[in-house]
Amino acid sequence: MKKLILPLTIFVIMLIGIYYSTNYTISSCEYLIDLATETEEYIAFNQWDNAYINSLKLLDDFEKSIQFISLFSDHEHLDNLYIETLKATQFINEKDKSHSLSTIHAIKGLIEAMKDEEKITLKNIF
Repeated sequence: MKKLILPLTIFVIMLIGIYYSTNYTISSCEYLIDLATETEEYIAFNQWDNAYINSLKLLDDFEKSIQFISLFSDHEHLDNLYIETLKATQFINEKDKSHSLSTIHAIKGLIEAMKDEEKITLKNIF
């Protein structure tokens, strides 16, 4: 009976950690998608100053959240998202509407993919 307590405790702690890390990732992704959508709207209405400020906020918030997410997420995916976010800030700074919109759309797609990968589903388990 004593040999069962330690593995069971470790298993429960692991499940709790998975639950909280998944919730953190999903909530961070939803927040970043909201920021990207807001930035996209600013670009669409040619509000370049607001779009640039928002893109810098998106970059800063992504850099903060990536510190924890990188512990259990695909690094290649995070690197691609980081590169696209850097490109978006430069395209917005140069007021290039077509590249800015396409890059923001790519960012939203990458964040959605990351969010879908972190959800606990049978597809992701097997």
